[in-house]
Amino acid sequence: MSWRKTLILAAVIASSAGGSAEVFHDLDASRNEAVLNTTIELESDSPINRWSLTWSVPEGSEVVRVRDSAGPSDYDRVGDTLEITTNSGPARQTETVRVVSRLGTEADGIHAGLWERRLSLPGLEGENTSGVVEAENLISWKTGYGFRSAQTGNGFSFRGTGPVTLSFKAGNGNTTRHFQFFGREARGAEDAFGVAAGTTGLRPRFDRFPVATLPGAKYNRTVNEWSQGEYVNGRIRIRQGLEEDFVPVLAHEVVHGLNDRKLTWDRTRSTYFDEGMASHIENLLRRAKQSESSGAPAGELFGDTSTYDPDTEDQRFLRVPPRGEADRLWEYYENNLSFMEMWSAQDSRNRRFGYAYSELVIKKHVADGGSLKELYENLDPGREITDPSAKWEFFSEHVDMKPCKLSSREEFNACLNRVRSHEYGFSRAVPEPGDGSLKVEEVQLPDRTEQRTYVERGSRNTNRSQGSSAAVSALGDLFNRLFSWV
Repeated sequence: MSWRKTLILAAVIASSAGGSAEVFHDLDASRNEAVLNTTIELESDSPINRWSLTWSVPEGSEVVRVRDSAGPSDYDRVGDTLEITTNSGPARQTETVRVVSRLGTEADGIHAGLWERRLSLPGLEGENTSGVVEAENLISWKTGYGFRSAQTGNGFSFRGTGPVTLSFKAGNGNTTRHFQFFGREARGAEDAFGVAAGTTGLRPRFDRFPVATLPGAKYNRTVNEWSQGEYVNGRIRIRQGLEEDFVPVLAHEVVHGLNDRKLTWDRTRSTYFDEGMASHIENLLRRAKQSESSGAPAGELFGDTSTYDPDTEDQRFLRVPPRGEADRLWEYYENNLSFMEMWSAQDSRNRRFGYAYSELVIKKHVADGGSLKELYENLDPGREITDPSAKWEFFSEHVDMKPCKLSSREEFNACLNRVRSHEYGFSRAVPEPGDGSLKVEEVQLPDRTEQRTYVERGSRNTNRSQGSSAAVSALGDLFNRLFSWV
């Protein structure tokens, strides 16, 4: 039985007309084992001499003891399910049952000393479930929908109703203010967090993201062959050797991590909003970085193929394809297609188009004068959403989900050009001296005409703007100031 499967819930079998219960879990975990101490407080409307209940323990765990208020309880175990009968005694309206179990299996290793555990803990449907988890060198965690959590010393506490799924990561890596790195140096990491947190206005539930930097072969084997980074359940994995791409890719994954807390209501597999926001912020950083480095541009969003000159001395140019094809977007609208309602990055057939479409949604919202922070403030439907169509309808209430869908091709092209040419800025979160809190500063990227000409249309055109050297210096100073804090 996997950690995602619903556990057999506890059921009080009594002659009373009603009752209630509260469950408290105390989990002490290490890389080698985990010990779970569960307290079940039962209450009945009518007095009962002997209480019976069905309970479950983590898969493959050893039951250490089961006790009630009078001493050790009788129980039968079938698989991971316990049938518990308390000691008989005077009729009473309350009873306390304690179940201690030990999981002796080693935690899952991620990379270079970073490990994780994933568990499902039982609870009573509609009744309070709370608890604490302690683990040496705990870094991050995630709880299921409807549960709140907070950091507490060497662990975290959680509270909600019913059963709960937990995952948490621990290890001792190279530490910065908001990251722990496993497999690489931590240099420059705070750049990514500052822009992601500042632009979205979101904060993680924990102090640091664990980041495993994997060699290419291991990344291909454990993640996939087409991506550069991945965020899942409180941890980031990034492909080794990204060089100039490292900060933008890390920022992309941090946005996923921040969204993970905000979008817990989303139970669909579609990822257009998540990927669109992450790509928007990633490419803002790429644009800022291009004018002070030799990195290639990301390509125009639903624009034209461009040429890029990596070396001004050799007269050799590289072709840079656009991010998304405008003709295909026009056909998508003309044919009333709707696959974007269910699109995720796993859709290999529409992956490139889907990323571009998702980013266009966010960029047009900003170009139209929308605020990303205000957008996030309104993204709470107050319920879980499992139907992709319902999710699309909800987002359509807050943002244009069919950007640049216009009646003529001329209007369509003009809309795309307006979105591409908009002068986007971003925000960065920086630490306040002394108290460790974060303040947000607005940053406006230099006008495109002031930047060094990286992308030139047509063939081997070697003309360059006269002010390019000064523009490079000015943007370099901006970027040095922007990313000097740790």
